[in-house]
Amino acid sequence: MFRWSTLLFFYGVLSLQGQLSLEPYRADEHTLHLWHLDELSPPFANANTAGSPALQGLFHGAEAGRPSLPGLARAISFHHHEGGLPGTSSLRGALLSLSPQMDSGPGDNAPPSFRYFGPDGAFTYEALIKLALLPHEAEVIALGILSMDGENDDRIFNFRIEKEGFLVLTPLPDSGTTGGAMATIPTEGPHALNTLDWFHVAVTYDGRESTTNNTRLYWTRLAGSPRAAHHIGSGTLSHDFNGRQGDFVIGNEGRSFLEQGGEENNAFGEPFPGLIDEVRISSVARQPSDFLFVPSSRRVPSRPWSESEQDQSPLPRHLHFGGIAVDEKVTPLPAAGKLLVTSPGARRLDFDFGLPTHLPGTLGASLRYQLEGYDEQWHEIRQGMVLSFQFLDATDHTLSKNEFQALGNSPGWSDRLSEATLSERSEPLFVPPGSHTLQIVLSSGSATNTGSFALDDLAIRVSESSENHWPNGSFHEGSNLTSPAGLPRPWQRDGDDPAIAQVTWVENSTALSLVDGSQKHRGRWVARLPLSEEMRQETILQATWREAFNVIGGVQHRVSYQNVPPGDYTFRVIGALADHTPLGGVISQPLRVPEPILQRTEFWVGIAILAIGLLAAYLHDLGRRRARRELRQLEFEHRLEQDRARIARDMHDDLGTRISIINLAASLARGSLRKNAEKCEQQLERVTRSARDLVTAMDQLVWVIDPAHDNLEDFASHLMRLSEELFQDHPIRCRLEIPDRLPALVLRSDQRHNLALAVKEGLHNVLRHSQAREARLVLRHEQDTLLIRIEDDGRGFSPGAAGHGNGLQNFHSRLQEIGGRAELVSTPGQGTTLTFSLPLASDPNQP
Repeated sequence: MFRWSTLLFFYGVLSLQGQLSLEPYRADEHTLHLWHLDELSPPFANANTAGSPALQGLFHGAEAGRPSLPGLARAISFHHHEGGLPGTSSLRGALLSLSPQMDSGPGDNAPPSFRYFGPDGAFTYEALIKLALLPHEAEVIALGILSMDGENDDRIFNFRIEKEGFLVLTPLPDSGTTGGAMATIPTEGPHALNTLDWFHVAVTYDGRESTTNNTRLYWTRLAGSPRAAHHIGSGTLSHDFNGRQGDFVIGNEGRSFLEQGGEENNAFGEPFPGLIDEVRISSVARQPSDFLFVPSSRRVPSRPWSESEQDQSPLPRHLHFGGIAVDEKVTPLPAAGKLLVTSPGARRLDFDFGLPTHLPGTLGASLRYQLEGYDEQWHEIRQGMVLSFQFLDATDHTLSKNEFQALGNSPGWSDRLSEATLSERSEPLFVPPGSHTLQIVLSSGSATNTGSFALDDLAIRVSESSENHWPNGSFHEGSNLTSPAGLPRPWQRDGDDPAIAQVTWVENSTALSLVDGSQKHRGRWVARLPLSEEMRQETILQATWREAFNVIGGVQHRVSYQNVPPGDYTFRVIGALADHTPLGGVISQPLRVPEPILQRTEFWVGIAILAIGLLAAYLHDLGRRRARRELRQLEFEHRLEQDRARIARDMHDDLGTRISIINLAASLARGSLRKNAEKCEQQLERVTRSARDLVTAMDQLVWVIDPAHDNLEDFASHLMRLSEELFQDHPIRCRLEIPDRLPALVLRSDQRHNLALAVKEGLHNVLRHSQAREARLVLRHEQDTLLIRIEDDGRGFSPGAAGHGNGLQNFHSRLQEIGGRAELVSTPGQGTTLTFSLPLASDPNQP
């Protein structure tokens, strides 16, 4: 506890150090009334001029003489009451009045000479305040700052803080004007609402009737070095105040009246829970830099609008196009007149546009819009808040929309929503053919609208039937309905600030409401009802409801289109002021919603062209494959014929010769059998050797034609056996350099045959001619090429010499026949190297 107290103490010290040291106002030419509130008891002098009315009555525990800001002496605390129930109208809260006594009639009204606006109707009401409780914590109906209210036909205005956190100027029924101003008090940033700092609050009206945004609200934290009042919102008064007098009160409302039997009702239920000081009423709309917290050297003197407008250039008279949102996402606008293209498919389109501000005649101006290509006719802008009934088809496309405007005050409006009287309303609804769903939307409309709207007892009936087809029309069913955040069935909140949509208590019943104090956001309630068969068969449905509203229209507007189908459109807006003067700058924005790619003709044409192209490519590839297969088949048949011819030739040349030798040797042996037994034995040995050679030749032939041996590894094994057979009984040593592992490559039978014969012939040449001591047989596979090299260290020879060309040509012929190459290198006395190279494709089927 000690630690928290210490922290609060130091925070308070720092707050005091950050507070301004101010000087009290001095009355100037535009000051109507100025009360410094420094006295310890009534009367509280009016510092304007001698004879200006002082404040005479300090009631119900209001306490004077409380410390104010440095330089401003004292303030008055209104955080007190004497009797009544807190939070109700029976509360007898503290107040400071112009009259020395309170009366339930005109006896406590301000005198007829009491002025609260200037000659042209303009005014500024301002005060310094410090809250002891946040608005939602205070057990009061509202937090009164200034009011002129009464019991009969003398209800003029209230300037106060609502418990929801709004700063509000409300014109009351006898003021001669409607509208007002309402803005959300900041809860974050440099001017955030709190209970530690002093704040300056002000409302100004510039006196320009029929002009929108002629009323401004200011909320400024008095710390640091503010150079201008912080503007938090604007509003509109339709006319000047009419000058009637009521009960003028500071820190509360002064309205009270007696019920039958003499019981006081609606006492003083809006006491301000905190301090008020330095109250001023001026006859002009003060400039933001013409307040006491701005150093006098930096203040900009205020002047009536009629004088200041002479120094200004003519106001723009053009409509303002705010932008387009596609599917609730703001889309950058193209250059003027250029086409805006959205993403493909049906889209939600929101168009923002508005009137020029501060232009006379904008209050009551008429605007019409049309989405050409979608709308069959022009539509009138519904200003203010809107209750709409939309009939949708099975695809959620809007078939028709009935909109009912809420602008200004409803007939039963009081000075607050909770005390309003609901007015009954009944409207027919046309049911277009194909309707599937009824959607009801209660919308705050334009972001610049402010105010309140309450709806209750909603009913949808068929013809004269008494049955209500709309569920939960009295909003008694749902969740958390005692809270503003409640959710009646079947409604849902929507908009960029759903908190605007609230549940309130009106006429002792739950009501669906909009409470909007922001000029930057929108909120709405949305509900849907699938139409029954009975409702679809009807042409007209009857909608009834009860409503109460106080809506201050803004100058910006938004129109929305749901599920706009693909197509070309142009959005247009035209307008005229209240005096029917046309507004310039007609809005015209062309846009295109492209068809989804699957729905575009050119897409399917492209698909067809692509399909034809792919089919043509496939057929072309199929033809090439067929041609390659046929070519391979022809090559195979050609090789087969070559193999057959080669086998026939080999059998004729080799086997035939060997058989002839065997036959001749056998004949000679028969002839020598009786004459010479030794010679006969030699001839038989020759027959045996020839038969063995014949078997070997047959094995060689079988090896060549057997496809099981069409691989590099078997070919290498064959060369190893061949070299062993040739060199086994010879003094020349033959070294083999063949890798243990060879790639799995295919060698065709003709390749094996020619290579084997070439190697065999080369080894034979080493044995017969080289006179070498050692020979080497090397086999390598390098970069898809088979290399076979036969080397010896023999006597060598000159390849160009006579007698050597035929052998070399034989090697070249064999290798060339299978796509290879033979190379012989020899130098007398330095041995000979014979190299065979044959490219081997990894895919033997490639042409």
